[in-house]
Amino acid sequence: MEHRLQELTDKLKDTAYPGFCNNLVDYLQVKTNNYGSRVYFQNMFIYLISKVASMMRINIKNISGDVLPINAYIINLLPSGGGKGMSMNICDSIFNSFKNEFILQSKSQIADNIMDLAQDRAGLTGEDVGTVAQRMKEYVAVNSGMYEFSEGTVPALKQCRAALQIQGLGSLNYICDEIGSNLTADGSKELLTHFLEVYDKGLTRGKLTKNSKDFQRTEEYGVPVPYNMVLFGTPTALLDSGPVESLFMKYLRTGFARRCFFGYGTHDFQISTVEDEFNKIKAIDFKLGEFQDLVRSLCDATWFNKVIDMPDDVAKELINYKQICEFRSSKMLSEQDTEQSEMTNRFFKTLKLAGALAFLDHRDHVVLNDLYQAIKFSEDSGICFKKIVNQPANYAKLAMYLAEVNEPKTDTDIMEKLPFYRKQNERDEVYLRAVEWGYDRGISIRRYRSSKNKLIYTCAEKYQQTDLSKLIISMSKHDAYNYQNKFMSFTDLPNLGKASGFNWVNHHLLPDADPNIGNHRDGSHIQNGFNMIVLDVDHGSKVKFVKDILKKYYYVIYTTKRYTDENQRFRVIIPIKYTLNLREDIYKEFMKNVANALPFEVDMQTFQRSRKWSTNKGMTFINNSEDLELFDPLGYIPDSNVTEGSVKGFKADLNKLENWFIRNTDVGDRNNMLYRYGRVLVDNGVTGDDLESKIVELNSKLIDPLTDQELESTVLKSLLKP
Repeated sequence: MEHRLQELTDKLKDTAYPGFCNNLVDYLQVKTNNYGSRVYFQNMFIYLISKVASMMRINIKNISGDVLPINAYIINLLPSGGGKGMSMNICDSIFNSFKNEFILQSKSQIADNIMDLAQDRAGLTGEDVGTVAQRMKEYVAVNSGMYEFSEGTVPALKQCRAALQIQGLGSLNYICDEIGSNLTADGSKELLTHFLEVYDKGLTRGKLTKNSKDFQRTEEYGVPVPYNMVLFGTPTALLDSGPVESLFMKYLRTGFARRCFFGYGTHDFQISTVEDEFNKIKAIDFKLGEFQDLVRSLCDATWFNKVIDMPDDVAKELINYKQICEFRSSKMLSEQDTEQSEMTNRFFKTLKLAGALAFLDHRDHVVLNDLYQAIKFSEDSGICFKKIVNQPANYAKLAMYLAEVNEPKTDTDIMEKLPFYRKQNERDEVYLRAVEWGYDRGISIRRYRSSKNKLIYTCAEKYQQTDLSKLIISMSKHDAYNYQNKFMSFTDLPNLGKASGFNWVNHHLLPDADPNIGNHRDGSHIQNGFNMIVLDVDHGSKVKFVKDILKKYYYVIYTTKRYTDENQRFRVIIPIKYTLNLREDIYKEFMKNVANALPFEVDMQTFQRSRKWSTNKGMTFINNSEDLELFDPLGYIPDSNVTEGSVKGFKADLNKLENWFIRNTDVGDRNNMLYRYGRVLVDNGVTGDDLESKIVELNSKLIDPLTDQELESTVLKSLLKP
């Protein structure tokens, strides 16, 4: 089955979307200036051609010979300002050109259909055919013509449905904007439940209601009527982590997942010059008329009630796709029941869409290319569906929201945007989990009480990942003036230890008011932003020891001018994982936190942002081997909510060397951590019984220590072997 899946994937790569679809999507992207929502706009194409086909009652014959109406249900999500309303209005304008032609061409066909149905009903009731036909015409005149609606009741919908059954043409098309706000509105449940029932074959079961002279039950004629539906809105309103999202997920589970095509767009606008945007718009203005002409041409009375056939080769390929979807569904977890349902039944909406694509090309049968195009649309929809049903947890939403707004927010502010935050008994837990989640993704979150109004604020900062080819540095031959701001590659850092006569700072500098001074190195001319830390080691630690300690990180070490073998003095440059923007007082505390965590002494008087470092022609050492990490600075930022020295799974009372190894070891890596710790001890002269006792002692401080047998047979065996 994996081989068949790969074969289908390769075929889809070679399959182009329909030309009309590509042109319409390109047009909508330019008109809305939104280039991040192609699948969203593709779904507008699917809805448009399916609605046209269903208005003409085009059907498709499935593998078993059943005749099914061609129709489509769409759920499209797009942020506010992304072009939802504009794209719908454009598609309405295109459809209206068809609708006007349809009204003209369908009159005689509707009259014939009414007479045929009247003769059938008169034969059953014994009434005069003319009387029945007149009654039907009057009913159609009162209840027909409402092909599209944005709200309504099921009884009213059934009246329109009965009129469409009588006239034998037309479809019912539900367009609901702001689905997040309207999902819980009065009547929505009954309306959506009705749409669930009629999707497959356009048929519905009657509801037993009171029938009297004043309240007459709508007559059901047993004629299929196709329904189309577009539910669109913003993801934040629908996926609110509250009652609306819960109800929406319930609807997906009860059947909308398998019936709908899904779109989940973004607002990805392009900034261009006025001239460029003007030219883009002028270049496509004529396209709307072309789309209207194309759709109008589909209204051909000879195609009313046409049945699209499916040749054997297409039927077999549809079965292949169905089996592939069933195979993929079987690989899902049992709790993914909604995704399983959508995947298992994905072939069915694909079948209907393939029929619509054949109709678009004026063919009375489906060809393989129609099917492959339909599968391609379905697979695109599946990607968006997966994103919709796998929403981030509430704590992740909180972290992302705070990072995006990038300004302090009160709890009331947050509750307005994130309804789940209203649950006071859960708020602290969500906040703490957001802190943990954000930490691993470069988002630092903290709470503080304002000294001005005494309110508690929550804020977050999203840190930019460090690019090792763009390390921030400023250099000059003068102590204080004419510094040149640069971005230096990590591989070029050793040059700082290969020449003398230069000074440098790990921040960029601002120019002085005096143009002769240039960029001035003092506290008032520091630009925010640094992505490497600098440590001066001149208190007895050896280069080899520091290299062992920093073994897993990128670093550059160069010796300073007072270096001797006995009294080793050197500078350590460590690129950090993120670019930090810390003011002077926070920077000093940050550097102290780093220094206090290190198992070797550094000069604690060098933690100013404007600190000058001198180059020196001496020895250099660079660690740029494979599988290295960038040093993570977030746990050392004051008030970052990450407790210095706290490590899950370990007891307290650790010395600095022990603490360093534990903080810089992945959970579950006890053997390797203890071995690396032992190697540092060995390299610093600890051997024999002393070595064994220190290893045993650190192991005993683990909450889940290795057993004596495991410790002896792995770590100690490797360290103590002759």
